[in-house]
Amino acid sequence: MAMLFRRVVIVAATSILTGGLATASVAEEYCPPQCPTGAIQLGISAPTSGPPAKFGLQTVKAAELFVRGLNAAGGLMGIPVKLRIDDDRCDPGQSVTVATMQVEQAKLNFVVGPTCPAAAMESTPVYAKGGVLQFVPTVTMADLTRKNPNNVFRVAATDEQQAQALASYLAHEQQGKKIAVVYTDIFYRRADARMVRAALPPEM
Repeated sequence: MAMLFRRVVIVAATSILTGGLATASVAEEYCPPQCPTGAIQLGISAPTSGPPAKFGLQTVKAAELFVRGLNAAGGLMGIPVKLRIDDDRCDPGQSVTVATMQVEQAKLNFVVGPTCPAAAMESTPVYAKGGVLQFVPTVTMADLTRKNPNNVFRVAATDEQQAQALASYLAHEQQGKKIAVVYTDIFYRRADARMVRAALPPEM
């Protein structure tokens, strides 16, 4: 997880150096010390309450540990990074509320999350409209970046990419054999199985 946040701040630094997103207004301030807080603001949208909190708090803790170490070492290019953590409860409606608040009130330019698929799908258009760079560490749905290609940076491979990689491996290692695709009866596993089946050569 620490590697994830290392990638986040590297991309954030690149964006700062190049003046941010082309869609952002000239009036927006990307680079401290001109920024009002004098720090790079990094938002987190993750479940920190309710049943999904066990998963969400791991993301938050990893972010806190990395940012603490980064700031102790002098910050990002000498600029401190400040976290803003908001609880989306892994709920699509709440994630939209969080995204709107982070964009319109906090005026963040960089956000990590949401970590839950449905929450990410609903909130990403809000971030896109606000010109916010969004780093998604866990969501594998291909539609997330297909529908929002300009502001979302993935860390995990999409379901389609994973299916293609698995099918390629099976086609190479089990050449000439028949393959049975077995899955648990959960809707997303069924979809994964179909993608693997579609990616396998017809003769398998």
